[in-house]
Amino acid sequence: MKSIRFLLLALCGCAAISCEKSSSGDNNDPAHILASTHWRATLTDENPATNPPGEFGDVNDVDYNNLKHHQYYLWQDCHMDDTFTFKNGRFNVDDNKTVCPDGMDLILGLANQPYVYDEASKKLTIGTGDDSATVQVYELNETRLKLGVALSTTSGLKHIIFLFKKK
Repeated sequence: MKSIRFLLLALCGCAAISCEKSSSGDNNDPAHILASTHWRATLTDENPATNPPGEFGDVNDVDYNNLKHHQYYLWQDCHMDDTFTFKNGRFNVDDNKTVCPDGMDLILGLANQPYVYDEASKKLTIGTGDDSATVQVYELNETRLKLGVALSTTSGLKHIIFLFKKK
């Protein structure tokens, strides 16, 4: 009789755990969407509604040292074939043998670094300690990733937006 009670208790426990996983293990969870994914750079914002409030400047007239408006990051041709990967708690960048000229691989300086995504604050930190960068996550879904870096300017806080599309 004890073995039947134990078996029933074990089955109920397994059923409860199984139900918990199916209800809380949502595949639309942003941390889950980011894990084990590959992204490519894009210059097309398919959802401007997720941008920070404020005006955006002309994408072809970017002076990051003197921002008057928010700007999209102007990816260079050498970036367009890169693969940006979040896997096993690390952020990696594969330039796919297309190396950018000196000074144009700023984002690649973060390659092969650990990352942490905080869903509550929508902040993504890549790297550790002094060798880290924290960016705002404006959009993260099955097909798009939009990151932003805030810069303090004389006319207030401005943002550079990095656009990615799922590969």
